Amino acid sequence: MSDITDKVLSSALTSKAGEVIRQSWFGTLMGQATTAVFLIVGYLSAIMLSYRLWNDEIAQFHSELPLLLYALFGGPLIVILIFSILPTFLRGLRERRLTRLLDNGGSNKPGHFRLAPYDENDRECYVRPDGALEKALGWLLRANKNILYLSGASGSGKSSLVNAGIVPTLKDLGWRTLIVRGMGEPMEALTDSLRSAERLYRQAPPKDAEAEDLLRLISDEIARAEAEPLLIALDQFEEFLILKGGEEKEVYSDFLDRLTQNPIPGIRIIHVFREDYRALLFKYDLPRYVPGDTGFELPPFTRTEAQIFLEGGRKTLDAKDYDRLFAGLDRIENARGLYRPITLNMVGYVLDQEGSELEDDPGSLIETYLKRCIARGPSRDFAKTVLAAMITSEGTKQAIAENSLVETTGIADFYVKATLTDLQEDGLVRPLAGSKWEISHDFLAFLIARISGRLRTSFLTRYATPIVAVTLVGWISAMAVALPAWAQWKERQAISSILALGFVREPDFEDGLSFSQLESEISDEDLLEVKRASGHLNIRSLKINLCGEELTSLESLSNLELKALYIYRPDCSRFSPPNLDFLSSMPLQILEMNSPGTKNIEALSGLPLENLAIRYSSHFESIEPISTLRNLRILELSLSNNEYVTSVDALSGLSIEELDISLNNSISTLNGLTGLPLTKLRITSAERIASLEPLTGMKLRSLIIFGAEKVTSLEPLEGMPLENLTISDAGLLDDLGPLRGMALKHFKLSHAPFVTSLEPLVGAPLQSLSLYELGIAYLAPEHCEVVGISAFGSDPLKAICPDR
Repeated sequence: MSDITDKVLSSALTSKAGEVIRQSWFGTLMGQATTAVFLIVGYLSAIMLSYRLWNDEIAQFHSELPLLLYALFGGPLIVILIFSILPTFLRGLRERRLTRLLDNGGSNKPGHFRLAPYDENDRECYVRPDGALEKALGWLLRANKNILYLSGASGSGKSSLVNAGIVPTLKDLGWRTLIVRGMGEPMEALTDSLRSAERLYRQAPPKDAEAEDLLRLISDEIARAEAEPLLIALDQFEEFLILKGGEEKEVYSDFLDRLTQNPIPGIRIIHVFREDYRALLFKYDLPRYVPGDTGFELPPFTRTEAQIFLEGGRKTLDAKDYDRLFAGLDRIENARGLYRPITLNMVGYVLDQEGSELEDDPGSLIETYLKRCIARGPSRDFAKTVLAAMITSEGTKQAIAENSLVETTGIADFYVKATLTDLQEDGLVRPLAGSKWEISHDFLAFLIARISGRLRTSFLTRYATPIVAVTLVGWISAMAVALPAWAQWKERQAISSILALGFVREPDFEDGLSFSQLESEISDEDLLEVKRASGHLNIRSLKINLCGEELTSLESLSNLELKALYIYRPDCSRFSPPNLDFLSSMPLQILEMNSPGTKNIEALSGLPLENLAIRYSSHFESIEPISTLRNLRILELSLSNNEYVTSVDALSGLSIEELDISLNNSISTLNGLTGLPLTKLRITSAERIASLEPLTGMKLRSLIIFGAEKVTSLEPLEGMPLENLTISDAGLLDDLGPLRGMALKHFKLSHAPFVTSLEPLVGAPLQSLSLYELGIAYLAPEHCEVVGISAFGSDPLKAICPDR
């Protein structure tokens, strides 16, 4: 196995695809049966839905016509099994063979007959019975021109002659050699090859040196060392002649013209191409092809030479068989009595590989072999597509990288590698350097392109999709007539059952229904009925009154897909504090609850809540679970003088934008609010809070603080974009200076006897102003014009602004 193949296999076996494909057979099959699995799952889901919707009717139908019921539900499944699962099952078996082939690395070792060209490593086994190697060597050793040509018919053995014959022999004679594959761009390929061939230089050349400069450096080195010439072989030169045009042709043509006008001693550039394209040399004004001087044509074998070549294989034929064979070959070849090595190799290879007797025309024998490799081998699901990407629009082969094949064909990396390995086993493709592959020969590419259009897939593959589609579409269409009407009827029934419990339907919440029950009492059975009805309804919001003699638990609501839940408990002592564990199964975004007796909110941990309101909960032992609510944006905590909650540290690091902390005078610091993205903050019962420092740097637009008895400074508010500010009971506050320059629209200040000036408010776009018990007796007239529209409290604005 070559190094390139080793790299391909190593990459495949370490890739994710390789790991998946080497799992159990069932896993491999299921991995390739996505469509079939979806069909079965969808079908079974439809059956389950039918049973859920029509359980009673189906039971009655079963009791009367059981066989018809089985046929109704089993028919589509049988169709799926035959036309989807069975082909997938067979494909899974083929892919297991591909897996083993790739894991084992293939076992194809070239014998006497081969479809790919010989290379330098095959020198010892390379033989041509026509003496072409000796003639070509004699021609090369006599040639003294820079630009040379070696032509021959497609399949005449040009590449093998160069790689396994001329190059190693010239090396033995002291020549330097460089083989270049132009891929249609010989100038670029030649330059890159010369730059990377460091062995040709005494000192490393400049990295950006051009081909002509590099050739002259090499020529100088050859002259200095009195060495033999350098032979550069540009194989597959016809790719340049037929595939490329425009600027590339002009650049390379100019390069050859310069070498013709100013030859470089010690350099021979031989262009190897198909004889069919010799006329294009004249069309593109390339240096002249002079037979025996600048050009050498490699001829096909004669009958005698061809028979000598065939006798080297494992299959022995008698004289009569040889006559039949060559009679068939004469119908394939262009000239009667002349036989290309590729044709002989293909016939001999098929006979050796298949062990076939010569019972058919050679052309049919070759075509049958190619069809078997492409359409019946383990890689049949991918081979045709992969090979098509390796053939040009001209019908010739083209080298292509594995990753390009993956991109072009849309086939997974692993299957591309496995398919190439399988086709290599059959002699159809060969690996090149740089993880590239090509069809073994242009003649093969031509034949593959010709027969691919005639290859037909199996009956199951051809008709699976339409049969399955028609069956399922017909079945689904028949069911679709009844399902919507049935679902709508069940939905109307479910809504009626909920309304009968005293619920009121409210405007829809997002993508679902919303109900509220706030007036009448509710029971455990009522909640169970709501849950049953939810099986037919998309309920997203519920408002529930917890007061009810027959209500003992809210567990019936568990697993509802609610996004909003409002729990209210009016002045009613007949229901104990609810256990909130049922909330953990809901995708709640909004939760509001008035539940004075609730002690533990651990069940809230991790919920996707965005809006949370907890009111009148004086028994909370901790608000720590709120620290896990990473989606929280709006929070209202009405703790009713809760003596357990003394800080808001649990809110640190959250993304709360609106916060309301009410009725709790146990909190003495706002440190937990530092860094929150608050825009609205409301605090009542702030008697123990002495500093607003944690609010520094916030982008608050609304701030309301009641009971600010210990607050002495508003400096932390400086620079905020406040529009609404309320401060009450600010008995120690004496300076409104930090409010200077704010765009306040609404300002309320009360019980601040040490505030003696409203001057910082000058210029504010006030729309309302409320002042109550301040230390202000009189304002300057210009201030009275600015400070507000109205004033409320025991000291009306007119008392301090007499002119008003």
